[in-house]
Amino acid sequence: MAYREPTRAELEAVAREIMHRRGKRILAEEAAAKSRAEAERNRPPPDPTYVPTFEMGPPRLTERQVQELAAAYRAAYANVDEELRNLMEARLTSALSADGYKVPPMPAKDPLRELRLGSYGEPLNQHCDRDKPALGPMVVPDHSAPPRRAPGRGAPAVAEIA
Repeated sequence: MAYREPTRAELEAVAREIMHRRGKRILAEEAAAKSRAEAERNRPPPDPTYVPTFEMGPPRLTERQVQELAAAYRAAYANVDEELRNLMEARLTSALSADGYKVPPMPAKDPLRELRLGSYGEPLNQHCDRDKPALGPMVVPDHSAPPRRAPGRGAPAVAEIA
């Protein structure tokens, strides 16, 4: 297929189309600028009673962040005696109230947890009484006997490796 040169009339028609499109674009930009200037002139004056405020310091915590913080702090002293727990709770309450946060309520006591824990906050199967072990006498293995060999093999038994 042979390439042919455009005629002078075709070039002038394309140039007119380009100029027409540019003119429409410029007219649209001028109309938009005119409407923005008109809107700026008709804007109501600012409120003279408005006073901007600026917060200094760290950003405020959300309600969820305060709840997570209180839960983590309470988990740290959950297994201590009642007097210390009350003291730590008063400290948490005063700190959150001083910063203007609403203190999340204490979680309800879990009766199953109370049954599992003794008076010292330890699980009952560790020590019921401080003087004697809860599970009976402690068995200490005797290491003075010679090592046993697995039957029929020269390798040591599994118990000897551990």
